Amino acid sequence: MDLKKLRHLVAIADEGGFVKAARRLHMSQPALSRSIQALEAEAGVPLIDRGTRSGGLTPAGAFVLDRARKLLFASGCLDRDLALYRERQLGQLAFGVGPFPAAMFLPNLVQDLRREHAEVRIKLEISHGSNLLQYLRNEKIDFFVSDTRDFATEDDIAIVPLPRQPMGFFVRSGHPITALRTVKAEALVDFGLATVEPPRSARDTVSSAMGVESSSLPVVLECNDLSTLKQAALASNAILCAARVAMVDTVADGRFIALNVKDMPPLHSEMGVASIKGRSASPLVESAIRRIVSMATSVSTSPSEPTSRCKNC
Repeated sequence: MDLKKLRHLVAIADEGGFVKAARRLHMSQPALSRSIQALEAEAGVPLIDRGTRSGGLTPAGAFVLDRARKLLFASGCLDRDLALYRERQLGQLAFGVGPFPAAMFLPNLVQDLRREHAEVRIKLEISHGSNLLQYLRNEKIDFFVSDTRDFATEDDIAIVPLPRQPMGFFVRSGHPITALRTVKAEALVDFGLATVEPPRSARDTVSSAMGVESSSLPVVLECNDLSTLKQAALASNAILCAARVAMVDTVADGRFIALNVKDMPPLHSEMGVASIKGRSASPLVESAIRRIVSMATSVSTSPSEPTSRCKNC
């Protein structure tokens, strides 16, 4: 079967109909209809249920769709393998980074990559893991680095685990909570949290310690940019939840104080490098991933740790 026509069928399934699929494929709707009719003629069975308004797939269409996706994936891998064979490495490196790894080692990583591969175009996406996962599956990026807990069991995703990073709670100097003799988790509720979108397991752990439902976790600011979270916490009474290693400088200079929350279980990140299983990687991608693993390991073994803590807690 013609891979182009199979790609048209996949687009119709993904977009929920001919109109959006034609727009995505940059072709007219009549041309798309003719392509599907030709595919149905090859298959010998109807693939689109034209009795429904949305133009859903028939059972035969769903059967073909599943195999079409696999064929298109294999075709894409072949194209990449041939490119790598011809060129040794691709001319673009596209990858994603979650908020905490972006704050911890991204600047140094980009500097190293630019110094060693000046001819390569680097494209970066900084976002939450769920967004990066979608970019990865849509082939907008080659891999990404993020907390992987929410998708660690996905069948199509390969993960290279990185060392755990301890998390903590931080407040601006002079914050009212520092006057408490003992800081307990329930005290955080009154001020609210500033944090990135937490993984489900971390949300459950924190909300349980604070004595609230997971759905009621008092997040007053959720943002994928750590510098924005820091600025908001410095200008308010919001309590910042962040990786300890990302807070070393601002704790050392006195802007933030690390809280010792007595009844909060130890929190940590579960970062990893995520890619699609079976998808070939260029030498450039492999080199970048090795460098990320090395940097993450170096950060985890560094003695740097926030040392300024609330005196009363």
